[in-house]
Amino acid sequence: GGEPLMAGLPFYRKAVELQKKYCGDKEIENTLQTNGILINEEWCEFFKENGFLVGVSLDGPQDVHDAFRLDRGGRPTWERVMRSVEMLRRYGVEFNTLSVVNSRCEGRGVEIYRFFKALGSRYMQFLPAVEHVVDRPSGRPLIVSPSTEGARPAEWNVSARGYGEFLCRIFDEWARHDV
Repeated sequence: GGEPLMAGLPFYRKAVELQKKYCGDKEIENTLQTNGILINEEWCEFFKENGFLVGVSLDGPQDVHDAFRLDRGGRPTWERVMRSVEMLRRYGVEFNTLSVVNSRCEGRGVEIYRFFKALGSRYMQFLPAVEHVVDRPSGRPLIVSPSTEGARPAEWNVSARGYGEFLCRIFDEWARHDV
């Protein structure tokens, strides 16, 4: 993976400039998925001016998100991501959320759904954590293909039953209260 905002605002300004120059009668919609850490007011102004839909990777409340979404220095990221979400809201930038459903999410589907709903996320994506890892001498295990020698399921994976129940609880909540 990679963080698209690392390309820098000048890159995106140039891309939008080229889109406008060459689009003819075509309509272009821009979306991007970000971990949210690099969003600042300048980015928000750009997103708003150019009608970007921003997907924010956020796994839920702080204890869920910070359990596995750490920066390169091993520090939690939830507070920084939440500041970015608040900026997006303040600037009126449309955003949605993409969440990795991990072991901490099991049994908490309704709570997590309500958390995102309260943030103003109208579109929520829930992807299951189903990864294999090998241990390294130091630090976090390395994510590898399941066929890698010595690979084992990651401790942060959601169980099949846990993921199914997570989605069913959210669906029931949505169908009862939000359709």
